[in-house]
Amino acid sequence: MLLRYAWGHYSLIVIAFAISLLYSIPNIYPDQPAVSISIPSDPVVQKTVLKAIESPDFLNYKPNCNSSESNNMFCAFAAVDDQMQAKSWLDSILPASVHASLALVESTPKWMQNLGLKPMKLGLDLRGGVHLLVQVDTQEALS
Repeated sequence: MLLRYAWGHYSLIVIAFAISLLYSIPNIYPDQPAVSISIPSDPVVQKTVLKAIESPDFLNYKPNCNSSESNNMFCAFAAVDDQMQAKSWLDSILPASVHASLALVESTPKWMQNLGLKPMKLGLDLRGGVHLLVQVDTQEALS
């Protein structure tokens, strides 16, 4: 009697396992370090930004740039060091009206994103936390 419905139980377990595996696969793809560039609608500034992004100095950091909106551009990098150096270089070269900021971009393949599969967002405690250094001037505090 117990083995009569065993195939149904096993198939339910296999289906549940397959669905959970499908939803956990996007966590394999880590977030990529990127620089988000907010560009004003001024055509002169837009040309300046495009020249800077296409320059050989910026291409040494091996960016993968794409524009998601007309006034916003993301450039993804393979390493955090490249991201930091590229942001510093962009800050020194671009006008003050252009804002470049550090960001993380999902590297999940498009077909998974189209299915609605997204990686789990990790909090600061799971990403390494926040390091806070507090220094106290003891002489000043005692007086």
